[in-house]
Amino acid sequence: MDFESLTRYVLQVARTSNDTSINNLDDFERSLDNIYEVVEERLRQIGYQFKNERELVTFVKFLNFLYTCDMSTNDIICHTDDFLFGYVIPQINKEFDLLRFGENYNINIELKSDTTVESQKEQLIKNHFYLNFLSKPTKYFSYSPDISSFIEYDPVTGNFNENVGKSYFKEVICQQVISQYNLEEVDNLFDIKNYLVSPFNDIDRFLESKYFLTSHQQDIVKEIVEVDENKRIVGIKGNPGTGKSLLIYHIAKILKQQSKKAIIIHGASLNEGQYELNKHGFNIVPITSFSTVMENSNQYDFIIIDEAQRLREGGRYNQLTELTKAMISSNSSFIVSMDGRQILSPDENSNNATLLYDFIKERGEVFGLKDRFRTNPTMSDFIKLLFKRPEQFTKIDNKNKKISVKFFYN
Repeated sequence: MDFESLTRYVLQVARTSNDTSINNLDDFERSLDNIYEVVEERLRQIGYQFKNERELVTFVKFLNFLYTCDMSTNDIICHTDDFLFGYVIPQINKEFDLLRFGENYNINIELKSDTTVESQKEQLIKNHFYLNFLSKPTKYFSYSPDISSFIEYDPVTGNFNENVGKSYFKEVICQQVISQYNLEEVDNLFDIKNYLVSPFNDIDRFLESKYFLTSHQQDIVKEIVEVDENKRIVGIKGNPGTGKSLLIYHIAKILKQQSKKAIIIHGASLNEGQYELNKHGFNIVPITSFSTVMENSNQYDFIIIDEAQRLREGGRYNQLTELTKAMISSNSSFIVSMDGRQILSPDENSNNATLLYDFIKERGEVFGLKDRFRTNPTMSDFIKLLFKRPEQFTKIDNKNKKISVKFFYN
């Protein structure tokens, strides 16, 4: 639906749902507190969803802004259809407020309420990271009526235009040769492999910071990097595919930039990528160096343990005991990353993971990672059903034939 028709629909619903008259935008904004749930439900029924009432108000104000760009009602009706509202890239949950695809270029418009110009700029840079893999270039805009800001980001030059010409913007909207896709076709434009950066396998992209963390991961980084004396011990817990390795190596990179003395203990032998990172100033050692590091823990500001589920206790090994003793006696900060389900050796025990995290919870804080990035959701559902039969089967959507089963009889 075009922006003019959608706004008229919103105002019509608001007027029929409100006891007082709505004659202008101010009346509409004041009335939303009482009627937003009704408006939200009616919009949902026709396939439109806004995050909250502030975003809806910003959208209506954006329509008024288009009129200031010398766009007539006919221009708006003819040239603002086919935008996706709140499109989310599958598996990574990256959302765009307004996104439209074209044969000559794509258009991304972000609608911001309570924001700053710097926040607008940061978001457009992030959006380019996710959209630059498309076959056609994208034009990036951010509109915020609350701070009277309308800016454009040019990814070619890296520059921002805070005084976008209104006639130019009208031209961008009206001269796009629109490509019409259904949701499945849009989803297929995005390949999750483009957004997954491994510190070991994508070393250049990692060192150049050509990746983005989720907001939750960013919060964890802030908590850890700004750690105080009362939070020296931190655990990061997550299943495979939740981004633990990228997160802890990102933290290590920040600590290195801050001239902190940090060491990473990898829960196995080092791979080629880790040797390469060591050439760039990282200090990564294999699990065979565990006892030496624990004995000399006061030499480091931060001790980071990756794949700590592989620590052993009993027999020749007392790594769990060594670690907890160092945590208590050392002045160092400890970051422990692990997945208790990922046990790879008979000498490893998932109970060790439980004991270790109980210890960390008592003396520090444990952060959990839940969003999975590398797992194909269809394949994940299939594997779960294959190994654990539920009482009731749920049919798996396999439209793109990503799963095939072959039976071999010998």
